[in-house]
Amino acid sequence: MALQVAESELHSFLSDEKSKMNEVPQNIQKRTKIVEKDEVAHLNSIDYFDPFLERNLEHSTTNGETLTHLLKASLGTGILAMPLAFQCSGLITGIFATVFVSFVCTYCSYLLVKCAHTLYRRTKVSSMSYADIAEVAFANGPEWSQKFSSLTRQSILWLLFVTYFGTCSVYTVIIASNFHQLFTYHMGYELNLRYFIAILLIPLILLSYVPNLKYLAPVSMIANLLMAAGLSITFYYMLCDVPSISKRPTVGSFEAFPTFFCITVFAMEAIGVVMPL
Repeated sequence: MALQVAESELHSFLSDEKSKMNEVPQNIQKRTKIVEKDEVAHLNSIDYFDPFLERNLEHSTTNGETLTHLLKASLGTGILAMPLAFQCSGLITGIFATVFVSFVCTYCSYLLVKCAHTLYRRTKVSSMSYADIAEVAFANGPEWSQKFSSLTRQSILWLLFVTYFGTCSVYTVIIASNFHQLFTYHMGYELNLRYFIAILLIPLILLSYVPNLKYLAPVSMIANLLMAAGLSITFYYMLCDVPSISKRPTVGSFEAFPTFFCITVFAMEAIGVVMPL
């Protein structure tokens, strides 16, 4: 008799516990969504497409080589023009404005890369250029933006051409001016600056024949080292006899701010080379 009572209590206890264990909490039921089979296949195709594994480049760059190219493109001789930028903006205003411009440039590059990764998975394409990303983004956007996809691509290509044509022209003039000053100092007579620009045409054309960024990485590394040495020497002479800060304007004129922003963006912006790298 006692054995039957014990078995009955054990059976009722296990039944109650089993029903509690099989019961789904209401908060989980509310968050549960039934997904159709086709939608699951679509989501899995997006989640499991890795553009980096699918990308097959013959001469791909390593992380170190990519960083070398990015530093060379972002931090160039435009840094030497920053004193002129601070002269236009003022000392205090220039510090905060430089931080703001650098944040905007970095954030825009981050958004470009993030959008590229999203479009890679949506279109199952392993790589795109800057213009490709803009065109595909407009083509996959709202209905009103789809008709502007081709125009957006052409606009970006032309703007990139104008930007880097001007940037390379400025760099050529800067390099030629430095050689011009060295030649005048050591030789004792002066030649026209245009001769030095014409001489630079030869090495610039040879550099343009480098087939890929992999082979150009050692050149960028040497350029970074030379730039670091040049900036170190420049800062050494700048800090030898620093005038009083009180003699410097803290806030510049409003009319000179466009010049400040142009110089600052020129010194640190390299969004056009982010996607190729």
